[in-house]
Amino acid sequence: RQTLSVDAGARLQFGRYADQIQQRELEQSAVQSPFISADYSRETRANRFALSARYQERDNGLEEIDLVDAESLIVDQGTRSDMRLGATLQLGRTAPLSFTGNVEYSERRYFDTTDPDLTDQDFYRLRTEFGLRLTPTARLTFETAYFERDEYDPEDTLEVNRLARLGFNMDVRPGLTASASAGYQIDETTRTVNGRRVTDTQEEPVLSFSLRQARQDGAITLSGSQRVTEAGSRTSLTVGRSLDLPRAELSASLGVSVNDDYGVNGIGSLTYRQPLPRGRFEVSFNQRVATDDDDDTLFTSTSFSYTHTISRLSSIGLSVDLAATQSLEDDGTDRQRARASVTWSRSVTEDWRFNAGYRHSTARETDEDPIIENSVFAHLSRSFDLRP
Repeated sequence: RQTLSVDAGARLQFGRYADQIQQRELEQSAVQSPFISADYSRETRANRFALSARYQERDNGLEEIDLVDAESLIVDQGTRSDMRLGATLQLGRTAPLSFTGNVEYSERRYFDTTDPDLTDQDFYRLRTEFGLRLTPTARLTFETAYFERDEYDPEDTLEVNRLARLGFNMDVRPGLTASASAGYQIDETTRTVNGRRVTDTQEEPVLSFSLRQARQDGAITLSGSQRVTEAGSRTSLTVGRSLDLPRAELSASLGVSVNDDYGVNGIGSLTYRQPLPRGRFEVSFNQRVATDDDDDTLFTSTSFSYTHTISRLSSIGLSVDLAATQSLEDDGTDRQRARASVTWSRSVTEDWRFNAGYRHSTARETDEDPIIENSVFAHLSRSFDLRP
């Protein structure tokens, strides 16, 4: 079986603004946030080969808030582009001996920016896994991984990570699955200091385990890991529970993450979704520890959305998005971003839609004045598909 999919689009924006800077930027291009993705796969019962490509541009301003990483919380002029190419090969998926290989290249580029924290980066990833089925319910794996990050900052940072790991998966009894792995990881970070290239090397064993108990109304999970990052060794332990409620979905996790230098931090997540007779309600919360440039950062995000169908042609929606990064370094930079909006939409025709509403956006950063934007908007939009 072979599959091919291509998805592309952009936003065309035309308007008048009182701000001369925005007018100048609008004259440069009316096309905003273009994206394109392509996926190809060819598979049989035992083997699979896949290719993927992605490209997307985003604005660094307040309007396009992306709550996935710390750099997205930086408000600046200009745009950024993200590109990714990947290939995957799987052999012997139904055989006692199997192989999985994955290679990926990605890059991030910034244009017309002024913030020194927004630097271009290249990423290279290579992963291989050999699997051996010992019994119908037990499997042994051997994994190798290579990761490289080239950052075009004043120090010309180069991070190289190598990993070799042995894993074991087993169905202990019906509904209970257990897995564990042990390996060794080497993390090297090279920088230019006083005109000389200096390499900092960290190497440690890497351990992980997980348990999953399926239940009639969901599942209970327990997982733990120890890994090496630029900021040292970090150990995490998390317990989770998912519930299939009669008219809603609920999943939650709670745990701790420990670093020798930064101490103990709480981590966890919560997601609740409920369809309503004339709408939908959803709330989510996530807190995790991420490592960025030798700095461990506590990343917290939460979102709330509610939609209500007024009639067959119109609806109203309310959304709130909050995100914050707290540097665990004493002299690090903390950032917060928030956005709230109320939108009323009405279908004019099958593919034309009128939208109006109010949006409030705020961005704060350590030792900087807050950036606040309030806007009332009204526009016509048209969405359509091209299927050659």
